[in-house]
Amino acid sequence: MSTNDGTAEGRSLGPALRLRDAPIHELTRGRLRTLAWETVSHGLYAPLDPQRSSLDQARALTHVLPRESGFGHLTSARLRGWWLPHRLDSHVCLATTTSAVHIQRRGLYVRRSRHAEFDDLDGVPVVSVAQTLVALARDLSLLDLVPMIDCALRTETAPQDILAAARPRVPGANRLRRALPLADPLSESRVRAWWKGARRPR
Repeated sequence: MSTNDGTAEGRSLGPALRLRDAPIHELTRGRLRTLAWETVSHGLYAPLDPQRSSLDQARALTHVLPRESGFGHLTSARLRGWWLPHRLDSHVCLATTTSAVHIQRRGLYVRRSRHAEFDDLDGVPVVSVAQTLVALARDLSLLDLVPMIDCALRTETAPQDILAAARPRVPGANRLRRALPLADPLSESRVRAWWKGARRPR
């Protein structure tokens, strides 16, 4: 294998390479620390790519996710192409797992939930739409949550599925139930105008 071009190397190895697997591909630790490569997370490397998409970043981090895990919260929303209430650093990924494994890595924050369900999004595991909204409802205001429910409804997610996920005593469930009747998949322009107006400097 030629080592003259880190980008060409990486493309042949997939989205990311774990340090422990480097010798299999005749790559040294020193090689992975050159400018042609970047650290995605501890012990996980990828070819330097300033234009790496959020989906590719998540795909790389699946190498270090526990089993029965997927990307959730704002990361799930971003990967699905939803409107976001504020900018999320592309090098930060939020995930959820149903396993007992505790993992915290640079750029990857994992919470546990025994109720989480996962979808496959272009080969990347993501928390289901309904469960993503429940997680968001824990942290977002009603004002920020409604446009995100609009996005979910535009993907033909049924309101009853969202209500089913908003179980009693689940954090965020009450806010999600209050927000759902305010949502309308056809009201993007109105909701965005409302959101921007509410935040206009006075």
